[in-house]
Amino acid sequence: MEGGREMTALHILSDSNIGGAGKWLLTLCKNKRDYDAAVALPDGAAMAEPLKKAGAAVYQLNASKDKSFSFKDLSVYKKTIKKIKPDIVHTHGSLSGRIAAKLTGVKTVYTKHTMNEPRRGLKRFLALTLEKWLDSEVIAVSEATRANLIENGIKAQKITVIMSGTDKIERYDAETRKKYRNEYGIEENAFAAGIIGRLAKVKAHHVFLGACRHVDNAVFLIAGEGEEEAGIKACARELGIYDKCVFVGHVEPADIIYNMIDVCVSSSVSETFGLTLCEAMSLGIPVISTKSGGPQEILDDKSGVLVGTGDSAAISRALNELKNNKNKYKEMSEAAYARWQGHFSAERFARDVNKFYESISLKK
Repeated sequence: MEGGREMTALHILSDSNIGGAGKWLLTLCKNKRDYDAAVALPDGAAMAEPLKKAGAAVYQLNASKDKSFSFKDLSVYKKTIKKIKPDIVHTHGSLSGRIAAKLTGVKTVYTKHTMNEPRRGLKRFLALTLEKWLDSEVIAVSEATRANLIENGIKAQKITVIMSGTDKIERYDAETRKKYRNEYGIEENAFAAGIIGRLAKVKAHHVFLGACRHVDNAVFLIAGEGEEEAGIKACARELGIYDKCVFVGHVEPADIIYNMIDVCVSSSVSETFGLTLCEAMSLGIPVISTKSGGPQEILDDKSGVLVGTGDSAAISRALNELKNNKNKYKEMSEAAYARWQGHFSAERFARDVNKFYESISLKK
């Protein structure tokens, strides 16, 4: 940059809780190189302290929580942008932030963390008219997300795919693992399969539980919070496996959860990427996932098992094989770690984002 100063990227995130976008941003801030990171959050956002610890300059604003657009927020974000004078404004689910950046003449980027149903008719026309005016660059977290963006009319040349990455999960020693398992009522040598994420319909926990019904001598850990918690617990009771399930809620650090499980399962209907799968793989934990988008780009036939969406039977077969075949488990564990290390590390991810920032800073 001019005068030798480092480039500044201002991130705008409206989430009140820690979700996929927040984890993406936190990983980036922990591993960033050669530029300064500032983050604008609504007052009271859960991401504030973790981001401060990661070295980001955090601005807590009187802005709407969990809301993409509000007229009130435009002036709040414009004032903040003028104060910070960033070279790039990078938004995460904040249309207000993108518009404010456009109105202040700053280059804008947004990361697409979710997939949307195809727009039709007037809604599509209005959305694309706004997109043309905003003229933002887009980061897609997977090829599946890129395809979804193009389906909704975003020009392919505006999209850059940067596969997300994760920090390596800390491996606990045997005594520490035993301690946490005891706290949650899991026997030291029990085979434990875990599903980690929001307790939401899109995660299809009932498919996971349907598979668990056919796996003997095992424990099933469900980590996360959300609106479907009561329904998921009722499903476990109906299937007669509630006493084999351990509902742990939200646990920090997440390392605790990964160190308690032997296999990580995703039964989602749709996933833009699959950060929890990568985190599990960084610890050498085999993964079983539905073919729901992002996971098909994360896993190959050595590092995990891919099954059709809704296929409880296939998940149960894979769980039983990994539980009963130690050689198969060892091979998949080693392959999972190698694939994470080669493709999904936080270092690779942050390096790719840095190159992307450099490329767009040169555009007129």
